[in-house]
Amino acid sequence: MIEAVNREIEVYEIHFRKFFRGEDRSNLRSALFNVPGRLVAGCWGDYENMAPVFRQLLAVASAEQIGHRMKRIALRPGVFQITCLLVSYLIARQQQILIEQANGSSHSDSGRLQEMAFLFETGLVILTTARNDGKHFPGEASDSMPLLPVNEHQAFFSRLRKHPPSELSWHRRLMASLTAFNFLFHGEMRDGIFNHGPYPLGNGRYLLVKELTELHNDIFPWSHCVRGLPTAVVRGLVLRDVEMHFDVLGGVALQPTDADDRIELDGIFEVVDGELVDIKQSRAEELLKRAEEAQSLLYEEFLGWDNERKLRYGAMLHANFLRGFWELLPGQEAQQAGAAAIAGYEASSRMHFEELRAQQLPFSMKHIAETEGPIFSPLIC
Repeated sequence: MIEAVNREIEVYEIHFRKFFRGEDRSNLRSALFNVPGRLVAGCWGDYENMAPVFRQLLAVASAEQIGHRMKRIALRPGVFQITCLLVSYLIARQQQILIEQANGSSHSDSGRLQEMAFLFETGLVILTTARNDGKHFPGEASDSMPLLPVNEHQAFFSRLRKHPPSELSWHRRLMASLTAFNFLFHGEMRDGIFNHGPYPLGNGRYLLVKELTELHNDIFPWSHCVRGLPTAVVRGLVLRDVEMHFDVLGGVALQPTDADDRIELDGIFEVVDGELVDIKQSRAEELLKRAEEAQSLLYEEFLGWDNERKLRYGAMLHANFLRGFWELLPGQEAQQAGAAAIAGYEASSRMHFEELRAQQLPFSMKHIAETEGPIFSPLIC
């Protein structure tokens, strides 16, 4: 069991060290939020609350079933959520280790060994089932993020069309504007922004799928600012002679970076009752207006927050990672699990507030930024 958990810790350590260093996560700053503090506040919530939901869920659905469900377009939970939950668990654990070291005490994982074995085995099965190649992360497979079965990506490909430059222009503008809105709605976090592929189509052509999976929800206290937007928007692109490099959370970098002249087919859709519906230009203009209005309201909301809320709100962001999992539970059980989880995340944010407020940069973020060794310690038992 110890060897299996340590193997998983090592995989996450290797690939997230590269990701965190590449994005310089410890130095992220915002005029609106305490980004490093809220990240660790959310991680504490995951560390202290995710296991009961997964135990309930695995009693009614297997990890394989959950992974297969993630192989569909624009569904939550997805690969982003399970990946974030597990790496957040490791960040909070590292924070605990560093706090204990600072206090002159020793850390032991003995009390959590069974829990960690359960969670990381579950995550392993979900991730390697969701991906077509049986890997955890893009860095293990030429920076790829292949999820869709061949019949699924072929069916989606058949919905795409050749468009004149004027239509490509508003497709690009709509996706860019909604992506920026999504980032703000999620408190300057990438939750809900996910890309996958490349799916080979022959003759140097590949399909890229770009998803915005949550443009509104009913869990954030600031959700009232959003009206009239679809839950999800999806854009599909067939690109010729373009390299795609995906990161661990579904971000994508294209080479060449300006690849508009290499777009052969394109399509942009909103999700309505689980179906993809083409977005026409008139609908796009309506969505742009609604996103702009909601964005203004969100700025007013966030600018009024005090320093405590700018830090503690991270707990709700991370509870939202878990929401898609508890919603897979049947009937009343989902509602009860959700209420218990939210209460737990809020309790975690209260319990760790003074600790995080006292640290200009959380111990774990400083450790990730500066340590020359592994950013996640192997088990200490």
